[in-house]
Amino acid sequence: PYPLCALAVSDERPDFGEQGKLKEPSSKDFNAIVDLIKAKEYEKLFDKDQLSKQIKEQVAWQDFKEGKSDFSPTFKVLKGKNMQAKPTHRKKKKYRLRLYDTKRSAAWCDRVLWKENKKQSLTQVFLKSDESINTSDHKPVYSHLQIPYCPIFENQLEDKESFKICFEELKGEGLRSLDVGGKSDPYLLVICPSLFFKDGRTGTKLKTLDPEWSDLFINVAANNPLMIKNQILIFKAMDYDGADHIDDLIGTQCYH
Repeated sequence: PYPLCALAVSDERPDFGEQGKLKEPSSKDFNAIVDLIKAKEYEKLFDKDQLSKQIKEQVAWQDFKEGKSDFSPTFKVLKGKNMQAKPTHRKKKKYRLRLYDTKRSAAWCDRVLWKENKKQSLTQVFLKSDESINTSDHKPVYSHLQIPYCPIFENQLEDKESFKICFEELKGEGLRSLDVGGKSDPYLLVICPSLFFKDGRTGTKLKTLDPEWSDLFINVAANNPLMIKNQILIFKAMDYDGADHIDDLIGTQCYH
């Protein structure tokens, strides 16, 4: 029910010029990119951005949104260097330019993305990068997001009785192998702290990557349909390693 926000460090670069798979720009391409940055023509460079293209084409980060990056690329800056101030030709003012490694294309690899539900929209007040950090070849970004108020529903209704939720036909296919011999000992956890008195847990299936578990019944701590409808269930597949060891995580999936 709530907007989902993600801070992403992406390896996507601009498809600018002829750079090859290693994304090593020629001297000509690198200078062309820097010239666009100097002129603050960020949109022309951003049009070549791989991640933006993938979002538009629904290849990755489906339905996620992001604001406008009205600052120079945050990668690949020279570590230990701050912006360089140089005079312009027209006036005696100075512009400030980040210094970039010539072996890589300057890019916006540090992003703030968000995904909204159908009824509530999120507003980005600002998106900025921090120039004071110079210990990395990335410049960190930060954003102010306005998230709409979400009503809080009462857990209990007087005219409703307590009940359980039943999960049927629970199974996994092609799970990760985490034990010697190419198998795992998987069990499933169903987690929702605001809805369940305690986490639901299936039995453990030994030496298999395609488990089928028995039906799982979980006591529910709420009986308000509106409150229940707005919950997110977390399913965690775990590999049992014995009472004296910490169980390994096989995988996680959320369901609304």
